Amino acid sequence: MSVKGPIKISGRLGRNIPGDGTIYLPDNPRSPTVNECVYCGSSRDLTDEHTIPYAIFGVALLKKASCRACAVKTQQFEQRLLRDTFKLTREYLQFPSRKARKNGSWSGKRTLINSLTGEKVYLPIEEGVVGLLLVYPDYPPRALSVEDLDDRHKTRSVSFVAINSPASVIPAHLEDNWVTFNSEDIERCIAKIALCEAIRSVDVSIRDSKISNYILEGKSDTSEFIGASPRHKITDDMHWVSHQKLVRRGSDETAILTTVNLFNWLPTPSYQVLIRPDSDFQFPQCEGE
Repeated sequence: MSVKGPIKISGRLGRNIPGDGTIYLPDNPRSPTVNECVYCGSSRDLTDEHTIPYAIFGVALLKKASCRACAVKTQQFEQRLLRDTFKLTREYLQFPSRKARKNGSWSGKRTLINSLTGEKVYLPIEEGVVGLLLVYPDYPPRALSVEDLDDRHKTRSVSFVAINSPASVIPAHLEDNWVTFNSEDIERCIAKIALCEAIRSVDVSIRDSKISNYILEGKSDTSEFIGASPRHKITDDMHWVSHQKLVRRGSDETAILTTVNLFNWLPTPSYQVLIRPDSDFQFPQCEGE
């Protein structure tokens, strides 16, 4: 990783954080200019693309790398994930937000329903468990081992990591809101991060039409190119992404296995995305970033 810069999230993080509780981000990461949409190839109406969403401390960019039409599609699933699945975690830890503080949707409160009266009750977020919910496929990408599709590849495991230790237990008659999540939103976001980071860190010319189509449209057999394991080595990095070059034995076919660890300071799943570029690429000597 490049030179690090400390981020003081909050003293609330407590015992779950390694070291002294300081989390690090890359300092001035490489942010190349692409000059075409990395998803559809258009060269018109281009915008910058965060490789990891800004709202979870994504700091690296691909400049002029997404057309407006594709940006609308990627923003839809990212916003659902950030607004619904990660909402309490982001608010509790005071992650970046362009709108939530201004429009009042971050109030510092959690909404509960009194099952006896049907009334809404508002309590400070920290009075209940705040946790990070991630869905993941508990197997490697099928294409790595040339496995046939079976029922196992249609299943997903769920990881829930508690971030705080509430001083009191919420009474049973106060029902906490359910966390909304969609496994496809999470996997589309992971695929987007992996592809964009490979373009940024490995070779700016890398394109993978199958992964791009899944990012934009969803509804694909992702077990072919996305896998995960339940754990990774915990460090004081906010996120960790690394790339490994793969060469098929007996041929010139090459691929990239990109590992994406979101919230690397917590025991979250470690995702693997198999990227098979549409054309030749150069693989420099590089580390995760």
